[in-house]
Amino acid sequence: MNIGEWARDPEWLYRHSRGGVITVARLGELGVPSMTCYRRCRPGKPWQRLLPGVVLLHSGTPTRRQLVDAALLYAGPDAMVTGAASCRRQGLAALPDHPFRVHVLIPNEHKISGSGHVIVERTIRLPEPIVKGGVPLAPLVRSVLDECRRLGSRQIADGVRSAAEVDAMRVWRMSGLPEPRWNHELRDGSGEYIATPDGYFVAAELAWEIDSYDFHFGKQQYAATVARNARYAAAGIAVLQTLPSRLRTEPKQVAAELRAAHRAALARRRAA
Repeated sequence: MNIGEWARDPEWLYRHSRGGVITVARLGELGVPSMTCYRRCRPGKPWQRLLPGVVLLHSGTPTRRQLVDAALLYAGPDAMVTGAASCRRQGLAALPDHPFRVHVLIPNEHKISGSGHVIVERTIRLPEPIVKGGVPLAPLVRSVLDECRRLGSRQIADGVRSAAEVDAMRVWRMSGLPEPRWNHELRDGSGEYIATPDGYFVAAELAWEIDSYDFHFGKQQYAATVARNARYAAAGIAVLQTLPSRLRTEPKQVAAELRAAHRAALARRRAA
């Protein structure tokens, strides 16, 4: 496309972007001069600068996905997302409540510094990424560890529940079962709240609860669990309770129990 022609077809540039996010270098290849890019990112103009050399093709509030894509374009083709943004995309729900930032890993030999909402970490041990929705992610365990290194000890203690979720996901993968809905709120036909299980297998109507001794030590906590299980029973939902410690000490046995509970729940539904 010749210089200037892109202005008559704005969607053409969008089709060459990542959901509206694009580098100035790529825009140059498409016929948009760099000075034009910067002029269009000034206040009151139609674009905006997200990071050095990275532009959003509209002036509205960027989505989290657009901020992630901007971070990856800024950090280069070998970059991958780690930390909280990666954990969130891999299904981990119990995450610290802090301003959204994107932590990326890049090869040690790349000389790129953090900027704006992006934390850049160079490493000689770059893991093999897991790609979800077109976004390269560090493995979940590495992502959790990278996030923990950025948190204070109190925040880490508050996030112990997250570690159990990571272990639960690992055991689920061992089980070979369809992926459950993680931390999915369940309500009955009248809209009344039932529970929010750690994992819920929709086809089998099976809830998986990771229940610790610590949580059930007090009378109130124990009563809350009994009431929760009563709601499950009233709704016809099977429930499997697992101690978080067993996710690490007996993962194969827990995976077998999960498969057995899933089979039994499916059989019950078919017989109904």
